[in-house]
Amino acid sequence: MGTLITEYSLWYLPLCILLAGGYAWLLYSAKSPWSKRWNYGLAALRFTLVSLLLFLLLGPLLKHIRTTQENPIVVLAIDDSKSIDFGNSKAQQQQWLQDLRKLREALSARSIDWQQRSLSGKNNQLDSLNPEHPFTSLSDLLKITQNDFENQNVAGILVLSDGIINQGSDPSWQTYRYPIHGIGVGDTVAKKDILIKSLLYNKLTYKNSTFPIVAEIQQQGFGNQTVQVQLWNGDKLLATNLLALQGKESLQRSEFRATATETGLLHYRVEVKPLPGEYTTRNNVSHAYLEVLENKEKILILAAAPHPDIKAIRAALEKKENYEVSLHIPGIHTWKEESFDLVIFHQFPDAYGQAKNLLDKFIQQETSIFFILGGQSNLSAFNNLNKVIQLQTRGAQKDLVTAAFNDNFLRYSMDGNQKALFKDLPPLQIPYGEYSLKEGTDVILYQRIGTVTSNRPLLAINTLYRQAVLAGEGLWQWRYHEYVLNEQQEAVDQLLAQTAQLLSGKNDKRKFRIQTTQQEYGLGESVVFEAELYNDLYQPIYGNRIGLEIRNEKNEKTSYEFAVGESNNRFDVNGLGEGIYRYTASTQLNGKTESANGQFIVKASQLEAIQTTADHFLLRNLAEKNGGTFVRSDRIAALEQAILASDPKPILHSQEELTEAMELPWLFWILLSLAVTEWAVRKYKGSY
Repeated sequence: MGTLITEYSLWYLPLCILLAGGYAWLLYSAKSPWSKRWNYGLAALRFTLVSLLLFLLLGPLLKHIRTTQENPIVVLAIDDSKSIDFGNSKAQQQQWLQDLRKLREALSARSIDWQQRSLSGKNNQLDSLNPEHPFTSLSDLLKITQNDFENQNVAGILVLSDGIINQGSDPSWQTYRYPIHGIGVGDTVAKKDILIKSLLYNKLTYKNSTFPIVAEIQQQGFGNQTVQVQLWNGDKLLATNLLALQGKESLQRSEFRATATETGLLHYRVEVKPLPGEYTTRNNVSHAYLEVLENKEKILILAAAPHPDIKAIRAALEKKENYEVSLHIPGIHTWKEESFDLVIFHQFPDAYGQAKNLLDKFIQQETSIFFILGGQSNLSAFNNLNKVIQLQTRGAQKDLVTAAFNDNFLRYSMDGNQKALFKDLPPLQIPYGEYSLKEGTDVILYQRIGTVTSNRPLLAINTLYRQAVLAGEGLWQWRYHEYVLNEQQEAVDQLLAQTAQLLSGKNDKRKFRIQTTQQEYGLGESVVFEAELYNDLYQPIYGNRIGLEIRNEKNEKTSYEFAVGESNNRFDVNGLGEGIYRYTASTQLNGKTESANGQFIVKASQLEAIQTTADHFLLRNLAEKNGGTFVRSDRIAALEQAILASDPKPILHSQEELTEAMELPWLFWILLSLAVTEWAVRKYKGSY
């Protein structure tokens, strides 16, 4: 039922009636060609019509309460990781799904809704399971589920899993807002098995060096037997070790040594020859991928004076094994004549003209340079030396700015969380003035003043001249603050290392360039290529067709074709199996064929093959701690009573709504009917 209210006082209503009555009386008091009975009827029509119109001037509103019912929801959180396939047949998996469908129907009959979530994000059906997710993090799955159904009427979460986790935290340590019911699948009895738990090796080595590959081997039920452990490179058997397995379940090591005879990516495979009676042999093989470099890249930090930023830069770069970092401060260190792939000018050129001969030398040699400005920088000399930005200052005035990552700069492999972190880091001190970009410069970080991101560069790079500029000092605070926030220093260190990586390569004057966004991809992940084309003036051009050939380790070729657009220079390739791939791309520029090539790795995760024994204890703990029930997969139907025991009820939501009377369609038709009826009768009786 609705309630009628008005914007103006209802005390005006008698006045409306009085005015309508007076108007009708004046209109129909004169002599008329029809009878008194018709006269009274027409006067009544006019009185009603005018009364309603005057009443509408009071702004009448119809207030009513709308009530909706929110049914309780049960959410099924499915562990569809690869380990489910190890201990459960397809027939068993189909039986679970059939039992879950019956449970869903039983709950639906009691007005309880059903939703699903899974590790892989496939949430819409109970037709097939397809366990292909490369790792298991039940804590993340439950966190996502909680966030998705926050403030909803959740009656419980069903977790179907074998309890084997290999990423994230133990979910049974946490308390959740809803009852958690565990459904245990898989076998909790330990199986006879031999597996490679991990491979230990350096991912980076140098040509002609000898390096170790150590296999950690775990066994259950094969004590006092001998097993062969082999090292392969492609189809070539490099070495075989005999490993005497110890009597009890244990972790043992088998070490190989290999020599890198060529640069590039190398793929090694370690295999344990199966013994009779093994539960599975899918965990008897593990892969090692190494990058072989000619030698380390040399980086020099040339600083005007000691500064805490120097230590921060050095610590970030020395995380990378392929960088050899040296420091020279005039007056403190003795100069040793060497060649460098990258020189970091920290507050050079300075106000005192120190080491001018070194600066001139590196500029003349076209060495890659990373300028970092500070309080001692000579900005006039800096403007003349750098090819990145032009800075017009206003005296010695300084400014404090934070950083905002340029989302259009796609040459760094940093995730969204890392990029967003820069807005939360402390401000850097920079020269105050007007900043302008020189030709060919890309902005990596913009200056952010307060909450406003400006178009002025904080960190910019010109890859054609192999120069970059960071316009401020205070990097040490960035690293410190990131550690306080996340207990790690990944984002800032990635920024410095990837800037150094872009700069330290040889001056690339090719007109056609193509590369993958990263060197290593997970199995099932899209391999992303980025292509760039330039004319004779090294200005980007678009629209050219590019042919791409990808070859696997067996030299099998797959061909693709794509074009570079102004808004998108990327091309995705999917469906590649595990291994090392080499690619060659070509295009036509001015009637001439330009080509480029490279390598990348597609690597399968071995996490799901390490443990094959289900851990129902974890699921039981999780359920007991969160007011739920644990059942094995053959008793799924029992969960109906466990869910109903908490007496889930629908929630009624009431909302007050106001509707203007003038918006009611039936009122319009009443007014129109009154007016038309009066007009028709008057005309019929011989008057207007």
